[in-house]
Amino acid sequence: MLLAMLASTSAFALSEYKCEMRWTSGPEVSAGHFTGTLEDQCTVKTLNQAGFRHLFDVMEEELLLEVETFHGDAIEADYLGMPGLYYDVTLATGKPSNNVRVRGDQYLATDGMFRFSSGFFSNKISGSGPASYVRVSNVRVEVTRTLDPDRFASVFAYEVKVEKPVFLTQAAFLKRVKADTEDEASRRELRLVTAVANGT
Repeated sequence: MLLAMLASTSAFALSEYKCEMRWTSGPEVSAGHFTGTLEDQCTVKTLNQAGFRHLFDVMEEELLLEVETFHGDAIEADYLGMPGLYYDVTLATGKPSNNVRVRGDQYLATDGMFRFSSGFFSNKISGSGPASYVRVSNVRVEVTRTLDPDRFASVFAYEVKVEKPVFLTQAAFLKRVKADTEDEASRRELRLVTAVANGT
């Protein structure tokens, strides 16, 4: 869930990236749950020409900053056909009155030349306040080269499933979770493109 890397944003102008956000599934409420996947596709100008190995290191560093608990050491593992690392981790976000702890499987991988991928797949979620209704929180990131050697393409996909509280109407629930998910994706957008710009 890439939540850091703002220190170097002063060197990164808004004109150096372009993003388009859209729902690729849902959003909908069915059987008492909100489900949907929100995808943010960006093109990012590289600042360093450092390549995918360096991007892997940057993304792994980001992971270390946001993890609350490591449930064991990193393990070498293939992900999407590329060599990489696997972590069993718990992430924590939010305020005391509305916090969520998500344990899941985190993968990071690169072929070293053309592609970087990461995936976080939740398997245990606990929280307080509105966050206590979250049932699935999965995040996938894909970074690839473009025809322009100075620009990279990134895709951030955020899949969520949230149980509907009994005190909210279906319409109000759909509107609130949709807006919250879009706000969260927007909040992560600058952090991700900054990491890509500095990492590649």
